[in-house]
Amino acid sequence: MRFTGIAILLAVCSCFSCRDTTPPTTAGLPANAVGRIVFDGNSLLATEYGEPAWPDLVIQALAAPKVSSANIGVGGQTTADMLRDVDTQTQPLFATGEPDIYIAWEVTNDLFFGASADSAYARIVRLGRDQRAKGWRVIVMTPMPRGNASHPEDWEARRQSVLLRMRANWRSFADELVDIAADPVLGSYASLDDKRYFRDRVHLGPDGTKLVAQLVTPAVERQLMRQR
Repeated sequence: MRFTGIAILLAVCSCFSCRDTTPPTTAGLPANAVGRIVFDGNSLLATEYGEPAWPDLVIQALAAPKVSSANIGVGGQTTADMLRDVDTQTQPLFATGEPDIYIAWEVTNDLFFGASADSAYARIVRLGRDQRAKGWRVIVMTPMPRGNASHPEDWEARRQSVLLRMRANWRSFADELVDIAADPVLGSYASLDDKRYFRDRVHLGPDGTKLVAQLVTPAVERQLMRQR
């Protein structure tokens, strides 16, 4: 894990061929904004083929030298894994008096490796509540579709069950929900074979990476600007 201080909108369109996939930009965050951002999750947070990962694009878009970040995502990690190591990874980064933002994107691997919808939902709720209780501002992201060959047959039904509850109840365990699964491109099974958005029917392609950053950046900005 590397923690660095770094100077770090969604364009809605009816068809994915005309989506704006330029890197995210923001105009509302003052240059002297301060805060710490931790991105946590699985391989969807990783850099691929030398391209920046979406957390990198979020930090670049914020363009605030006093905002620092850490990407602690791990390939193959489940929400259960995140619960086991979140304290040792995040609490040393917490800075009292600054906006400390924890962004969690998982559920997908929990379901893939056999968790029931009830268990997967309970884990993401516990993760968000625990982090909020420690002073973090929590942003939770919803799981996208996936279509790899070893995809469990009932995975999508379990995902939909979790999505319904996350959308209905997110205020009880998070400060904000970024609903990636509701995006007309990233939330569509029809997009999984489009290499611009999905590299292998699971992981993000270059334009998919940019779209995720576009969705997440405004939420981070709102939490950085929110008064305690």
